[in-house]
Amino acid sequence: MNVAVCDENSKDSECLIDMLKKYFFERELPVNIFGFGSGEDLLYEVKGGLSFDLVFLSVEHNSSVGIEFAYLLREVNYSRELIIVSSSVDFAVDGYEVGAVGYLTKPCEVLIFRKVMERISGKFRIDTYPIKHRNSIVRLPLSEIIYVESNNSKCTVHTSSGDNYTLYKHLNVIENELSDKCFLRCHRSFIVNMNCVAAVDDDFVMKSGERILIRKKSRKEIKDIFWNFLSQKNN
Repeated sequence: MNVAVCDENSKDSECLIDMLKKYFFERELPVNIFGFGSGEDLLYEVKGGLSFDLVFLSVEHNSSVGIEFAYLLREVNYSRELIIVSSSVDFAVDGYEVGAVGYLTKPCEVLIFRKVMERISGKFRIDTYPIKHRNSIVRLPLSEIIYVESNNSKCTVHTSSGDNYTLYKHLNVIENELSDKCFLRCHRSFIVNMNCVAAVDDDFVMKSGERILIRKKSRKEIKDIFWNFLSQKNN
């Protein structure tokens, strides 16, 4: 899963990131933590397609990161979990109105932080796809898989981190293993993560800029599946 920490105070940000790392390490849960020093940087990445499961947003009076960024996040269709962090309780009502699932006051106490995390942990999407890589098993978060490409008896899993994994499996097998509804077999040689699609014409255009072929005979049906997926996601 992807977690964002947005705080212009670098010391507060580092403290929270350390607590997050310990929390997920203890539970053996895969996590990517992104730190942002401004609300503009966070919004830029969200608008650009970077998907987060949880956002910690620090808001203060007379700060470049104000409560308005919480509302702006919702306006750009960030619908997952949001936790407000502040040295003041003045933003509690706004936090409720913007759908925050938690409110932490600075300095963040470990016990209170853990209580908030335990309360919302059931909402985390932590589905992973196990991949044998060298002599170990990599549990790749499904959200990081952009598409899977078949080449004869082997397949390549392309990820948002830039790492590619070669699997000696047929694409039919991987299609059955990737049972999440966000994955679509759009061609005999491709499975796409529809969350990573930026546009569609005769092909899928991924947010990474790559073009993925759509099976010509089933183009209308495949496009309909994609548009229905987007509609359900936005609702």
